[in-house]
Amino acid sequence: MTLYMPPIIFDRNAHQVPRFVRVADLMWCGAGLSCFQTTPRIDTVAIPTSVYTLTLPVVDLVKGWDTGPEAIGEDMHMMLKSYFLMNGKLNIECVASPASHCNVASGKKGIWGWFDGLRARYQQALRHMWGCLDTGFAIQQWSQLGTSERVNNLCYDSHANISLGAKFSFFRVQIEDGDKLTLRNIDLLTRIFEAHFLPAHLFMTLITSSIYLAINPATSVSRWVQLSMDVMAYLRTFGFLTMLFYFFFCYERYHKICVDVRTAELKKSGLYRDIEDQISRRDPWSPLTWLDYVIFPVAGLIYGGLPLLHAAFSHFWSVDLNYKVSAKPKRILVEQVVRMEEGRL
Repeated sequence: MTLYMPPIIFDRNAHQVPRFVRVADLMWCGAGLSCFQTTPRIDTVAIPTSVYTLTLPVVDLVKGWDTGPEAIGEDMHMMLKSYFLMNGKLNIECVASPASHCNVASGKKGIWGWFDGLRARYQQALRHMWGCLDTGFAIQQWSQLGTSERVNNLCYDSHANISLGAKFSFFRVQIEDGDKLTLRNIDLLTRIFEAHFLPAHLFMTLITSSIYLAINPATSVSRWVQLSMDVMAYLRTFGFLTMLFYFFFCYERYHKICVDVRTAELKKSGLYRDIEDQISRRDPWSPLTWLDYVIFPVAGLIYGGLPLLHAAFSHFWSVDLNYKVSAKPKRILVEQVVRMEEGRL
């Protein structure tokens, strides 16, 4: 039973959106790519971002997709649901075929269009972080591993398909012998912590530590408190430099390969000249690229820590989110073809 997931790339209109929007999606893409593995292993833990494929037997076994408020993070939620209902026996296979994405774009022009693009990206980030509801869902599912309640959550009519019925019986046996404390489960819970806790913790740590040091003279701060803050500051700096190394030496090469392959395919199909301006290229040595790197912390706080705190506090009152899908750029070529077809009719 397998879940297939490709990495993603924002290579269509990244050069046409506000820099903060581009950097936020750059970090989003890099985070998903960091758990990608070219050689699948049985213990692979990778959370899909936007794009994934499930086999029909898996969909049947887990009773399809959930539609409640807790399933707003649909890609992660379905992965977690399948993973825990199979007691961690879900095979996750990474597909080396990146899914090309568009950044959220505003239909407005000028300075108001710039602000509207930032607002639209924040709304998208809020929807993403609203998926922190999956933390509670994952803990609940993890606590039920190996129980009869877990087994009863799986249902399949073995008379409908003998082959799938046999697989279902096989998984029932494995699930009845479930074990909560496995390295794979710990790995998964760690990734959930990275997605749903770490951005907010980093945001609050930076703010509170800065305020504390600002209102307290250096002589009144405990030596051990000062030492711990200094050590944490060095660790944050080391983490930031490590992230720069990752993006400069790994991601930029990945982006170039994806764009080159897509460009070659477009030229081969004869569509390149029509959408040449919708290809976002990056030059690792350009000052503009390094400016993207410099604002990583700011974009991370605006579109990571802040919307996560917004979502977490909002959950005290409601788990429902009224969300409108953010605008994406339209291809003029497609619109022209539609008009031509309508004219013929």
